[in-house]
Amino acid sequence: MKKRKKRRFPLVPLAMLALLAVLFVIVYPRMAARSQYPVRYEAEIRKAAEVYSLDPALLAAVARIESSYRADARSYVGALGLMQIMPETGAWIAEKRGERDAFTDEVLLDPETSLLYGGWYIRYLMDEFGGDFTCAVAAYHAGQGAVRKWLKDPAYSPDGRTLAAFPADAPKTGHYVSKVRKAYDYYLKKYR
Repeated sequence: MKKRKKRRFPLVPLAMLALLAVLFVIVYPRMAARSQYPVRYEAEIRKAAEVYSLDPALLAAVARIESSYRADARSYVGALGLMQIMPETGAWIAEKRGERDAFTDEVLLDPETSLLYGGWYIRYLMDEFGGDFTCAVAAYHAGQGAVRKWLKDPAYSPDGRTLAAFPADAPKTGHYVSKVRKAYDYYLKKYR
């Protein structure tokens, strides 16, 4: 009776497979992050950030979460453009910037204008809330009045200056802040 030869798996294909697996583990997360957090309108973001002394990563994160970088974005509640600014808020910002006569709702669909107005508003909110990222971003989403109210409630703010939690009736704001923070952390690396 003849002995059967055992088949051995050649080492070269096995080593190649292992190398491909390692490369996949290293490269795929970066590729996935790049597709999830693209960089668009970089020159306009940098300009608005410089004008209002903001981190460009913050503007990029808000634009990404608000509109996915769609300049023509229109929300179901009426917010417009990259930074999803409500027309009433846009008119108020235009007045503060000395541009009231030139303002129309349609200017919010211009990427540069949207980023400048959004940058102005974020700077305003950062100043109002003592530079606190969470409060400023929450106010961008839910409004200044809502955040001021939450800061007065010890259930949400232990010190009256920072938010530790969000009300049960505002879960979208907490989720929004979390998404902006995650995008901001990614863009911090990209814009450095």
